[in-house]
Amino acid sequence: MGGKESKEKEPREYDPNFGGPMKNRGCTDIACCALFLFAIAVYVCMSILAFWYGDPLVLIYPKDSLGNTCGRDNTGTSGGVDLSSKPYLFYFDIVQCSKVQEVIQNFECPTYHICVKSCPTSYFVGYLDVVKYTLLGNSSELDLTKYILLRRCIPTIIETIAESGASIVSGAIQIVDQYGNSSSKLSFLNGTAIPFSLMQQVGEGLSIVFGAYVFATEMLDDIIDSYRQILGFFLVSMFVCFFLIFLMRWIAGLIVWSMIFVVHLLLGAGVYYSYNKWVELKSSSTVNSDPENFQLSTNLDYYKNLEKTWLYAGIAMSVLLGILLLITCFLCNRIRMAIAVIKEASKAVRAMMAVLFFPVIPWALQMAASLYALVLFTYVASYECASGKSCTGNLNITSNLTKYLGTEYFKYYNYYNIFMMLWIQNFIIAVGQCTLAGAFASYYWGRGGAGWFPIISSFYRCFRYHPGSLAFGALIIAIIQFTRMIVEYIEKKLKLSVNPMAQFIMCACKIYFWCFEKFMKFINKNAYIQIAVYGKNFCFSAFNAFFLILRNAARVATITAITAFLFVLCKIAVIAIVGAMAFLYFTGDIKIDYLSDDLPNLNYYWSPMIVILIFTFFIATIFFDVYDFAIDTIFICVLEDLERHDGSKEKPYHMSSTLMSALSVKNKFKE
Repeated sequence: MGGKESKEKEPREYDPNFGGPMKNRGCTDIACCALFLFAIAVYVCMSILAFWYGDPLVLIYPKDSLGNTCGRDNTGTSGGVDLSSKPYLFYFDIVQCSKVQEVIQNFECPTYHICVKSCPTSYFVGYLDVVKYTLLGNSSELDLTKYILLRRCIPTIIETIAESGASIVSGAIQIVDQYGNSSSKLSFLNGTAIPFSLMQQVGEGLSIVFGAYVFATEMLDDIIDSYRQILGFFLVSMFVCFFLIFLMRWIAGLIVWSMIFVVHLLLGAGVYYSYNKWVELKSSSTVNSDPENFQLSTNLDYYKNLEKTWLYAGIAMSVLLGILLLITCFLCNRIRMAIAVIKEASKAVRAMMAVLFFPVIPWALQMAASLYALVLFTYVASYECASGKSCTGNLNITSNLTKYLGTEYFKYYNYYNIFMMLWIQNFIIAVGQCTLAGAFASYYWGRGGAGWFPIISSFYRCFRYHPGSLAFGALIIAIIQFTRMIVEYIEKKLKLSVNPMAQFIMCACKIYFWCFEKFMKFINKNAYIQIAVYGKNFCFSAFNAFFLILRNAARVATITAITAFLFVLCKIAVIAIVGAMAFLYFTGDIKIDYLSDDLPNLNYYWSPMIVILIFTFFIATIFFDVYDFAIDTIFICVLEDLERHDGSKEKPYHMSSTLMSALSVKNKFKE
């Protein structure tokens, strides 16, 4: 074992039979594949039970103040009654539903509520008084207006208050009291007039709510009316991304060197400005530069007028400028290599344009997995109530619904549901990355020729031979993510703790697991590249990838930093270009034949713009993530190429002439 490890830590040796992704390969990590299939089988069995016995509508069925579900027979519970004939819920003080925090915590309005046969037909003005309520009483005869939302009676008088609160207070709107008599003023059941300040607060609050409703409705109408224009700008955003990736073959070097020059220029300007400010303040007699008179202040102008501020700022920027100059000088060749790899990746993406659309499939599958987990969650939550067992618990979101129904198995079902969702999502990501890696590796080792349908061939190899290895890598990330969720939950529980040591430990754990997850995702990504190329198991591939990166740490750091900043600029550029075009179009500042005539009348021109910008960011992220992965794959292939070959006739380089020129290497036999 030790000999094998020491061998793998050394550079790879030349293999005359190697010419790209291995065609002859076998299945890897079969045990983990079997474990993954077994976990999915358990997941499916759990889903069948939940779908068979569950009823998610139970979760939205209203309950009265005693915990009885409206529209159901609750006689099987302690103290429950048959409310099958009373499916609707009536709130005695509907205004209390405006207390958002309590509603979110308890998933119900903090007011007395009862089940009724039907929502009453006129409004009851005495609802604020204490009302004696029995489940077997004539609760259905209360006098209220009819307005139903998810089986909950909402008085239409609320909308009237929102539209004209002042008219209600002045008595301009007629209200029917509990006896059916017309009343010009709102009053309690005992005849006491409702204070003007109370009605003013209620009116203002409800006006905001309904104003927001109208605003949201108008925005939705704008989006629906302009859906064709939105789809058109989606195509524009794709074209802009295509164009930028296509241009990277020629402008990558210009952008990178310009970026480096601008950073040095800004730091130099900062040093010059700090020096001038320091000289100016030092020579000024009105400024007290004695360090002993220094004091803390929330006024930033105080620090701006201290000579020490500019002295320290100038020193810091001078040191940083010197370090960056040294790094630029010593890493100049590595920067040239990074630029060459970026250009080569641009050619690879252009040669296989289908790879840009491939990530849509894994993304859709991830969304489907999340949606499935959410649906299963609702079915599991409703399982016991739907099966006719005890149903007296209350739904409590803040405790992850573990209090609902009072079942001890419920939380374990959902823990497993969450874990499987994480595992499946990470498995889908692994398949997508391994597939892309195989396609780009085929392009590199095939010297620009990836063969027919490289995506399909790569996907077949991944799914046919390596589902176990991909499931292994996904399992590691899922365990880390699940552990992070547990740590987050424990930290929320300890927020009320006054023990600073416990809070410090939990904060340290959060930081550690966050960093550990990022590190393992980086290792996994490079391991998937190794799996796609060599067809080895996960541990062997991760081990090789780690030491390959370790042997080329400076090159990896350089290309990672450059591509990260470059893609941030590219995403900003795409969003800015598409956003500017959308703004000019929807405001009518630019006229386009046929398109301008079809422009709908909008309430807010920025409504469709928001949707366009969101989806533009999504499209740019997908496209440039693929480009980023192409750079990573080709970079790993370049490192492998440098270690395996020396440019001789027996060991020729597989890289392009552009890469050989940037790396100052060449195939000697061509001379």
